[in-house]
Amino acid sequence: MWNGNTSALQTSRQLFGAPYSGLLHDFPSQLNQLAERTASVLGPSREIALRHTLLGYFLPWVAPDLSEMIISAVTTGSAPHLKMQLGITASRVGGLHPLKGCLECFDEDEQQFGRAYWHVSHQCPSTMVCVRHRTALYVVRHHNTPVHRRGWILPRSGLAKDWSAVEIGNSTQLAILTRLAQFSAHAIQSAPASFTPDRLASTYQLALEAKGALTRGGSLRSPQLDALVEATYDGLHGLRGFTAFQAIAGPASNAAASLSRRRPRKGHPFKHLLLITMLFESWEEFQSQYVDAEAATERRSKIEPTEGVPHLPADRDLFLRLMKEQGLSATAAAQLVGITTTTGITWAKAHGLTVSSRPKSLNAKLLKQVRALLVRGIDKQEITKKTGISETSLNRLIVSEPEVAQAWRSARLQKTRDLHRANFLSLLQTHKGVPIRVLRKIPGNGYAWLYRNDRPWLEQALPFVEPRC
Repeated sequence: MWNGNTSALQTSRQLFGAPYSGLLHDFPSQLNQLAERTASVLGPSREIALRHTLLGYFLPWVAPDLSEMIISAVTTGSAPHLKMQLGITASRVGGLHPLKGCLECFDEDEQQFGRAYWHVSHQCPSTMVCVRHRTALYVVRHHNTPVHRRGWILPRSGLAKDWSAVEIGNSTQLAILTRLAQFSAHAIQSAPASFTPDRLASTYQLALEAKGALTRGGSLRSPQLDALVEATYDGLHGLRGFTAFQAIAGPASNAAASLSRRRPRKGHPFKHLLLITMLFESWEEFQSQYVDAEAATERRSKIEPTEGVPHLPADRDLFLRLMKEQGLSATAAAQLVGITTTTGITWAKAHGLTVSSRPKSLNAKLLKQVRALLVRGIDKQEITKKTGISETSLNRLIVSEPEVAQAWRSARLQKTRDLHRANFLSLLQTHKGVPIRVLRKIPGNGYAWLYRNDRPWLEQALPFVEPRC
């Protein structure tokens, strides 16, 4: 170490007053001691807790009394049950919080400061990309948990470590993960107890209703919600470190109901941010809806998960009669019944009725072009650039046309599979005789994706690796 100490425990004791407090990179303790012994160069202990540890990520979603109790515990002493108090252990999201970093940020740090450092914004569990450079983060893999370490893990020095890049398949996935990272950065800058469960529930309900995934009676529509999840997070189901995604994808309605019901359950910030990213185009839009939700908090009904079919059959039957017997358009019939046009179109198509399911701002020619691009499996971001339609309109089209959506997903899966196969075969050719455990550490190798999604092909390809001499 640059301070001359031969032991990280000694350095931790000098800075924090305890040998292990500084080795817990996510939730260090004894922060009063750190502030005092560093002449508050990082700010007072409270600011250190909120701006230089992961408490800034978790406390905005926690009740005021508990937030203050936790801050007091980590500043004046330790908090041995902290992860349990924050609901991390019960969330099934995972509580190890591996260190993550951006290689370009490290280069800039070394040029500006002489050495690289860990960026707090990159450590959020829901952050997979660097917002500044729009690149995938690299994740540290270390065989010891923080409490058992006896040294520092530094970006380009310290204990030996393995790196693995977050595997992002295409520009559409990069775009949604970038927005998720941006929202995570906003969340970590929020004050403790910024969001209350009741207001969040009403916020989600209003947004879900606007997207046709909620009935007027306050019940979730699982088909529409599942389609919305798929359209937003397509291809990210098996992303390593994305465990929280399973909470809203399998089955989607159960997790959304737990966070959106009249008496909502506690939820990991990762789960909240996945919903917010799916329902809102910007953090400002979410905040505006959160403010508006105050008046709706008392009048919203309890949300219950569905069994995969739309609720309120009387509404559905009335809607179908208006279209069949009175010749009303899907939009007009939906307005009379009190449902969204998207929901009406879904019902109509399920019963064989012909409707013009054009999202707003799409004429017939443009709609045909968008459908053709979707069937070819083109990225959503590329489609919006080529056609000029908004991402919201595109998602609405995908949700309302299941056949087109399925064709799009199938084509994208095939393109992704072909790309990973080609990359892996190229890697085998250029690194003949290199063990697989080494190949897996090379960025962009595609092994993890193939192992999860195309294992039979991978098992056939592996025997062709020539033995190392």
